[in-house]
Amino acid sequence: MKWRNACWEGDHKHLPVEVELDGRAVRPWVTWFIDCAKNAITGAAVTPHQPSRDAVLAALRIALSRDEPIGPYGPIGGLPELVRVDRGKEFLCATVTRALGALAVPVQDLPPAGRS
Repeated sequence: MKWRNACWEGDHKHLPVEVELDGRAVRPWVTWFIDCAKNAITGAAVTPHQPSRDAVLAALRIALSRDEPIGPYGPIGGLPELVRVDRGKEFLCATVTRALGALAVPVQDLPPAGRS
């Protein structure tokens, strides 16, 4: 991908740190969207629990939100032409695909690792 917002990819990562939440240690998750052309994070959300559609929708909202000329998080983000995900059910759920579909953004389900 050669231009900004041509394609984003979404994913989750379990962070190798512990934070205190309600008196107990938890390892948070980060959910993000990356602009493939610029290799930049367009939006992210951190949750204390395994990611679900709430984390995906929060990261997506940040990635799409550009209320200022250069955006509150820099010039990256806006409206992608395509979103690719690696078969994560949180990204492929009806709520997320409907939200992106309402913006005419197709979601591409990538094949499992090792297959093309």
